[in-house]
Amino acid sequence: MSQPDEQPLPTTLVRPSPYEAPLPAAAYAAAAGFTAGEVIGKTLKAWWKNVVPFTILSVVTMAPVVVWLVDFQRSLLAAQADPASFYRDGFGRFLGGFGVVWVVSMLLYVVALGAMTRGTFGYLRGERVSFGAMLTTGFGRGLPVVALALVAWIAIMFASILLVFPGIMLACAWAASVPAAVVERIGPFQALSRSAELTRGVRWKVFAAFLALFGVLWGLSMGVQLAASAFAVLALPAEHAPMGTLVVSQLGTALFSCIPSVGCAVTYHELRAAREGLDTAQLASVFE
Repeated sequence: MSQPDEQPLPTTLVRPSPYEAPLPAAAYAAAAGFTAGEVIGKTLKAWWKNVVPFTILSVVTMAPVVVWLVDFQRSLLAAQADPASFYRDGFGRFLGGFGVVWVVSMLLYVVALGAMTRGTFGYLRGERVSFGAMLTTGFGRGLPVVALALVAWIAIMFASILLVFPGIMLACAWAASVPAAVVERIGPFQALSRSAELTRGVRWKVFAAFLALFGVLWGLSMGVQLAASAFAVLALPAEHAPMGTLVVSQLGTALFSCIPSVGCAVTYHELRAAREGLDTAQLASVFE
């Protein structure tokens, strides 16, 4: 989709990047149109409309963790008969396995983030995006998002260790960073700056929206875990019940773990619409 030269696409960076200078006062006034309720409602609708592909992405992302947890639990059960064997063999395998799982899960997670961003923007535009198109976006923007996720994770963890509140506010400030990197095709530090500008003045609304979304996630996950525990107790032999509960509850949680990721994409969309007056078609045109 092309436009006259004097009207470049809003999602390209042929003009000076908006994160290079503070947003004008009019943009902050326009942000009054950004509400936590809109983010919550659109996030849950976008998740439900894409529940199958988003769940597949979440399950694949969590699968290495589930495999590692099952293996670790087996090691603990074996250690009951021979405690020394765990510290001799199992502990080293535990640490090595954790490192491998962490790296693999991080790579899968960033691909899933890009894919979910594409699917969410498709829903907001009134289109159904194919699973292949989601994966293409996820892999295409994977490297910048990996770097972005690492930088953000380290900074937020460090801020949270010092004081919990700064870590929370930093997470709210950077809530739109991954969608910014995917949609605007910018680097990790630029995406963090872009998100900080977009969320300035509305971070309490962002906090309220994600507090509600994590509440929904927690409630649904607890329901799955209670159901999994009841199933394990009633249907499985006593020696297999703990492992069965673990596997079913973890995979069941994957049904809902993508909700915050969808919330980030919706937050970015709503902030740009409120501050810059862009509609969904203009924002999603970058994927064409």
